[in-house]
This record gives sequence, C-alpha cells and structure tokens, in this order.
Amino acid sequence: MGQLLSYTINSSVYLAILYIMYKWFIADKNNPGFNRHVILAIYIAALTAPLLPGIASAANNIAEPAFTGNIQNMGTNNIALPQDTGIKYGFAAIAICMYAAGTALALAASLFTYIRLVRLIRGGEKATTGKYTIVLNTKQKEAPFSWFKYIVLNKADYNLPNSYILTHEKSHIDHRHWADLILAEAFTILQWFNPAAWLMREELKTVHEYQADATVVKSGCDIHEYQMLLIKKAAGARFCHLPTA
Repeated sequence: MGQLLSYTINSSVYLAILYIMYKWFIADKNNPGFNRHVILAIYIAALTAPLLPGIASAANNIAEPAFTGNIQNMGTNNIALPQDTGIKYGFAAIAICMYAAGTALALAASLFTYIRLVRLIRGGEKATTGKYTIVLNTKQKEAPFSWFKYIVLNKADYNLPNSYILTHEKSHIDHRHWADLILAEAFTILQWFNPAAWLMREELKTVHEYQADATVVKSGCDIHEYQMLLIKKAAGARFCHLPTA
C-alpha cells in the first residue's frame, strides 16, 4: 500500500501540472475532438511518468537518507535513529490509513451510483434500434444520458417530434465516451485527494457534450431549435454524479 500511495502522489502531481497547462493553452480552442485526445493523453502521461526509470530513481534518491559517516566511530549517545525512524513510520502508517479510507469511500460511492444505474436500466422499458438499446424511464426529472449501448430517456423526450436528443446520445455511444469516463472515474477514486482529478473529469464530460453537439449540428438540425432544447435540458437534473455521457 505504501508503494501505491507513493506512486499515486507522484501521478497526481503530474496530472495537476498537465491539467493547468491544458487550461492555459488548449481548453479554449473550439475543437472538442482534439481536446478529448489531449485529455486522454494527459491521463496516460500521468499514469506512466512515475514509472519512467529516470524519474523513479530520482525520487528514490531523494527519499533515501544521506549518511556518509563511519558507523564504527559512533558513540551510543549519538544514536537517535530508532526514535526518529519510529516517528517516520508512524506518520507513514497514518497517511496510508487515511489514503486507504478515502479510496474505499470513493469506490463505495461509485459502486452505489452504478448499482442505481443498473437498476434504472433493468427497470425501464427497452426498445432495440440497431446497436443501440433505448431505455424508457418514468422519472420525468431525469435528463437523458447514455451508457455503453444504452440510451436512457423519459417518455416525454422519447415522444418529441425531432430526434435531436437521440442523435446526441447516439454520438456519445459512437465515440465510446463511456470508456473515457471509466478512466476518469478510476482517477477520481485513486486520487480522491487531488482536485485536478475531479476537475479533469468534469472537463472531459464538457468536451464530450461539445463533441456530441457538433454531431447533431452536422446532421442538419435547426440550430435555433436545438439551442432552445439545450437550454431547456440544462435546467434538468442529471443522474446523481454518475460519469455518464
């Protein structure tokens, strides 16, 4: 667990630095497809950078206590190592316990929401359209969302005369946004203490929405009508904090 904590802390530093650089230089660019790939590249870089030999050895050198004295010339009055080491290991044990507890709570919260998601999908009326499965639920307050091959809508949205919502959600599935969000959710679980992990997940979800909106616009929709629909849906509630598209 100590090695996992050390690795996670190093990874969180890289993630935070790269996230700041993304917000400064890339986030404002109107290219959601490119932005998405940059965010995914940041996740991969944050995962792999702490494993690089040069960086790992530098971290180990910093962590090792420097000692160049002659142990044979040490008197008994000068030996304070056991007490200092005990304090060091005490702090390390506390940090490991806190990290494990936070990770367990974050994992439990994610599992709870996924259980709710599964129940919602299983309990709704289903209709298969090609590779998509439409799930109708009776909760009018739930905004449409998609997950894996499922598109969850309430009946009012399903009965709308236009197909903008379906096109939007199908775009999420076609781009496999759910896979991105599983990765982002894993980061928030392992790096629950890192604000950049949570901000990055929200940034990725925003980029997904822009990418799906671009697909709808390209389909030849009435842009004004679609904008009004987005404003209306923005006032609705999303499904808890699920990393859904």
